[in-house]
Amino acid sequence: MSGRVLITDPIAADGLAILEKSLDVDVRTGLKGQDLLDAVKDYDALIVRSETRVTAEVIAAGKKLQIIGRAGVGVDNIDVDAATARGIIVVNAPTGNTISACELTFGLMLAMARNIPQAHASMHNGEWRRSEFVGVELRGKTLGIVGLGRVGSELAKRARSFDMHILAYDPFVSADRARAQLHEEIERVRHGVEEMLAEQGGPPDAEIQRELDNLREDTRLYVKKRLRKSEKRLDHSIRKIDERTDKLEKRLDQVEADRQAAEYRIHSDTERMLDGLLEEVRAIADLLTRDP
Repeated sequence: MSGRVLITDPIAADGLAILEKSLDVDVRTGLKGQDLLDAVKDYDALIVRSETRVTAEVIAAGKKLQIIGRAGVGVDNIDVDAATARGIIVVNAPTGNTISACELTFGLMLAMARNIPQAHASMHNGEWRRSEFVGVELRGKTLGIVGLGRVGSELAKRARSFDMHILAYDPFVSADRARAQLHEEIERVRHGVEEMLAEQGGPPDAEIQRELDNLREDTRLYVKKRLRKSEKRLDHSIRKIDERTDKLEKRLDQVEADRQAAEYRIHSDTERMLDGLLEEVRAIADLLTRDP
């Protein structure tokens, strides 16, 4: 086997089996603080999910680390700048939960449309109120998708199989690209969620409006949080650049000082050599001019 791998968060057995075919793998979940720092120093690779925080201190302790893998979508729990500074590769699995998220969304839609949670609770109470939980069909309904990325695109494909009408809002995806991705005609709403609802016959009711207000507030807070995190990372990068610039400037100053010192030494040595030659020439000339 070549390479030792430390896994500090639970991962699927299938994935673990693949790694164990060619690598020396240790699964040690729950490591924190000094225990994590002590453990990581002996491994060539580190695999985490969302629980383990791979800080600059952890990266510095991993003297042999060559790669850090995140078994998930983001890398928010990994100090990418610190890893990059050490020449350590950081990878993730951006499509790892795409289908799972899509299927969960459809499952929740079906549960809501057919009142499954309410019917389940009613049955557990020994009741038989079938007519109250008939619900509605998804066929012919309009599905508004905010964000036509990986999950949104897969959701649109499945909604088509349910004969749903699809509206999508994504400021970064054109209608042509959406059609190319989904091989279906899809309408792109340019201005937001409200336009999707308005197209269905008027303003949203009070309950939906409250949900929209909550969505906007949650989105605002999420974006603010991400911006703050991005600003921190940007500030960190700028500080690193400033530090490197200062080091480079000091190095250049030292090089210039060394050059000037070398020039001075060369000049001084040349002058001494010329003075010595001149003295020798004078001595020879003095011998030649003496009377025999």
